[in-house]
Amino acid sequence: MMYNRLLKEPKNILVMRLGGIGEIIAITPALRAIRKRFPHARIVLLAQYSSYKIIEGAGLVDEIIKADEVFAADGLFNMLNYKFISELISLLRRIRVDKYDLFLSFQHLYYLRSILKPMLIGLMCGARRKVGFDSYSRGFFFTDRIPDFRMEPRHLIYRNKEFLHSLGIDIDDFSTTITISKEDNVSADILLQDFGITKTDVLIGVNPGSSRPATRWDRDRFCALLCRIMQKHKVRILLVGGKDERELCDDIANTVGEGCINIAGSTTIGQLAAIIAKLELFISNDTGPLHIAHSLGVPTIGIFRPGEYPIWGSYSEKNKFIAIYRDVWCAPCYRYTCGHHTCMKLVEVDDVYKGVGQLLKNVL
Repeated sequence: MMYNRLLKEPKNILVMRLGGIGEIIAITPALRAIRKRFPHARIVLLAQYSSYKIIEGAGLVDEIIKADEVFAADGLFNMLNYKFISELISLLRRIRVDKYDLFLSFQHLYYLRSILKPMLIGLMCGARRKVGFDSYSRGFFFTDRIPDFRMEPRHLIYRNKEFLHSLGIDIDDFSTTITISKEDNVSADILLQDFGITKTDVLIGVNPGSSRPATRWDRDRFCALLCRIMQKHKVRILLVGGKDERELCDDIANTVGEGCINIAGSTTIGQLAAIIAKLELFISNDTGPLHIAHSLGVPTIGIFRPGEYPIWGSYSEKNKFIAIYRDVWCAPCYRYTCGHHTCMKLVEVDDVYKGVGQLLKNVL
């Protein structure tokens, strides 16, 4: 069931978007359009604790509700622990008290386990109008169901456009929003100084890790690429990532040698964004820092699985972005792990280095 216009002007709007940094960045054009269409409404974003800070203070919403355990838990076993249940009950009570009259869920229901959270939030928020994606006809609990087909090669931003268009809301600005505070800029400068980096250094950022093993390019190929860059160009390389990737980045830094610096696990999300904004080039697997770099307009090389580039690749012709991937027999693939990594193995060091030359030709 779909409607092309809203029944009345909502006063309280609850927007739900779980997921990582990429999902939060991709929804910012939609949030801007909702704000423009309903300038007097109170807009609340329900987001994951680890991701929301990238847009905090941007003025896109009036409030951000964070509940890390609720959103991070995946699978029935993880949802049965006491901490998850306690936080879920607290969250549902809070949402119930706020009495929303419009619920917009931008969650894709590609897995059966994806249904539970938006269904509970939709039931408890009190909104008579509940709008969401009807992935595989699983959005039975929404009043307005937006068709959604996973295999369609469209970026998330354009899927969000179709979501809002069905409600008579148009996105006329597809630029994404990231906030970097003055404090994050200052602390990022101090961190770089502590690692011996000066303002005259040409910096290349590299993110060799990923929370999804199936999307990681080979460690040895990253080492070979960085060694070639260091031999050919007078640059310094910053290895970035989370705390779980510190050991991987240490290993790569030790192999590449002087001029390759590991800062993985040493920054907050805000500080990481501030550092990425200072780079001349960013090279990454398909993961959060890649989307930060692209949003900030930093020249970016992304190494993708073949089925995911249309969904997570470039959405702006203004930004310099090179996507590298190889088509294989098993694409598209959305697996968390992979037993053969054929698509990643087909990406050669020469392929990525060619992109480095293209994006740095006016810098070095």
